[in-house]
Amino acid sequence: MQKMNESSQDLLKVEEIQQSNIAHAVTETKWTFDNVINALRLIAVPTNIPITGFSIDSREIMQGQVFIALKGKRVDGHDYIEQAFMNGAVMAIVSQPDLQSLNGRSYICVPDTKFALMNLAQYARGRTYATIVGISGSVGKTTVRHWIATLLSIADDTVSTKRNFNGQIGLPLSMTELGENTDFGIFEIGIDAPDTMLPLATLCSPHVAVLTPIAKAHLANFDSIDALASEKALLFSGLSHNGIVVADCKSCKLFPVIQLLAKEYGAIDIVTVGFDEDAMVRIIKSEENLENCITHVVVNIAGVVVEYSIPIFGSHFVLDSAIALASAISASYKGTFASIISEHADEIKNIFIPLMNTLALLEGRGQSFSISLSSGGQVTIIDDAYNANIASMLAGIESLIKHPGKRRIAVIGDMLDLGGESHFLHEQLFSALDCVDCVYAVGEVVRPFFSTLPKQKQCTWAATVAEIEPQLIKDFTDGDVVWIKSSHNVGLNKLVEKLRRLRDDAASCVAA
Repeated sequence: MQKMNESSQDLLKVEEIQQSNIAHAVTETKWTFDNVINALRLIAVPTNIPITGFSIDSREIMQGQVFIALKGKRVDGHDYIEQAFMNGAVMAIVSQPDLQSLNGRSYICVPDTKFALMNLAQYARGRTYATIVGISGSVGKTTVRHWIATLLSIADDTVSTKRNFNGQIGLPLSMTELGENTDFGIFEIGIDAPDTMLPLATLCSPHVAVLTPIAKAHLANFDSIDALASEKALLFSGLSHNGIVVADCKSCKLFPVIQLLAKEYGAIDIVTVGFDEDAMVRIIKSEENLENCITHVVVNIAGVVVEYSIPIFGSHFVLDSAIALASAISASYKGTFASIISEHADEIKNIFIPLMNTLALLEGRGQSFSISLSSGGQVTIIDDAYNANIASMLAGIESLIKHPGKRRIAVIGDMLDLGGESHFLHEQLFSALDCVDCVYAVGEVVRPFFSTLPKQKQCTWAATVAEIEPQLIKDFTDGDVVWIKSSHNVGLNKLVEKLRRLRDDAASCVAA
């Protein structure tokens, strides 16, 4: 990146920061003011003022953080500088210095705040001794990332992507949390267009590059699913020296480019994971206990057989758990995967396998909860509402029909960004819904397909979530299992939020 020379001093203006503003600072922080100046290639008098982190959202900024005023298509962060300082910011990074909201406050002026964020992330990545895990793919990224973080949480300092911060802004923001002595960094990388993976992979520079299954998603921006797979596999372009690739076995066979690029970019090993006989990490068996909602899994890890249980149904979650296990093992030791297993089999059994039994789902990714009805009885809600493509939809339906309950209800919405394959893929979705008892549908894309369902399965179609919500709640009966899923922009997560409030309100009434 182009360095700024001494003439850039006139871009820098730092007002005196009162000690009261930083009284909250913990003894050890991962950033100081001097680090920020070095990362941005600026010049200033050394001060060594501690900084607790960075934020791009003035509403969520925490005491002691630096506010980065990004300019987006709809929102300009410079309009929220006042709010950021009121909520605890100790400094702002801006590209517009002549703002009233900056009067008497500490700020750094740069030509481009997005570029500054990338510089901060690059600096954090360059100074850290952490082992970095980068995760991409079409389905299961967030679950796998969360589970890898769970398995590596035995370390003192593990940094992981928060929420959905996985794109061109989210990834660098997540990486600023890396400290010099961080043990592990686990970062999710999401892309939805060509020519976007290479810079993110280079920034992340993972020691372990993980590719979850490739499926038909974001096809509106790609010529084919093969083109999507090729772009995802560019994750390997950022591999650190002696890096390892962990990938879904089925995707490796469907898209030869995955193994081709892994070798081209210097991976010392390609760890394939799946149900196939030739997978390096092979899922031998998974048995579901319907009564206790537990799946018992038996896995052969490069010749060593291990067993664990996860409190979840669905073969896709079984695969995710095995990918997470293989990735955590690869990140914890040096060498090829077979040599790691040979040398550390007992440690792996004693450390990682007990943690496998603690894996849990995140909100929006299959997590379930129960609502008590005023008329008596309970309804189980399966919150799978964060996002959707055909692969995750079909996997969710598979889990739904295995879940114990009197009626199995699907609340589904449009799958977006599918380009020319949208009609075919929605047709495939509604064919699979034939095995559930009732269907509620939201959105214009699903409307014509909803009418093709058998009449007894057609509950309600609505254009918006707000319209369908009261009817769904009115129709609840004791023993219902309700699965909710759509693309994120449909907004079914708002329905889930409403249902969670109903649960909490009911619990409050009982407590009172």
